[in-house]
Order: sequence, then C-alpha cells, then structure tokens
Amino acid sequence: MSETEDPRTFNKSLAMLQIIDTVLYLVSALIIYHYVGPNVKSPAISSLSPIMSKIAWGLAIPTVILSSHGLFSSFFC
Repeated sequence: MSETEDPRTFNKSLAMLQIIDTVLYLVSALIIYHYVGPNVKSPAISSLSPIMSKIAWGLAIPTVILSSHGLFSSFFC
C-alpha cells in the first residue's frame, strides 16, 4: 500500500480485482461446461483432446513453476 498514490483507493482496487477475478473464473467455467457437458474432468484441461491437453499442460506447468518461484523467492531473499 505504501507504493500507491492514494492509499484510500486500496479497498476499491481490491474489490475491483475480486469482482473481475470472479467474473473471469465464472465465465471460463461456464464456457467449459457448455462445450464439454456434465462429464467435465478435474482439472478441466483433462477434458480436452489428447493433443490439446498436452499443449495446455505444457503451457500451464511452466507457468505455475515460474510464478511459484517468484512468490517464494520474494519470501526468502
């Protein structure tokens, strides 16, 4: 919060982030459910065709590893 121009806007920013985040998760879930149906596997990437599933996992796993590395490195530096 110390880096913001006006710390009073923090609550509004946090609320906007949560609203946008929730809407994006809801829209993606509805789209996946619409195209796959009630037999959606968990995680939803597993419901894709074998080729698309491999491509999606190939993008998702490095993203998770890199983002967790950035998160944990900030704790231990």
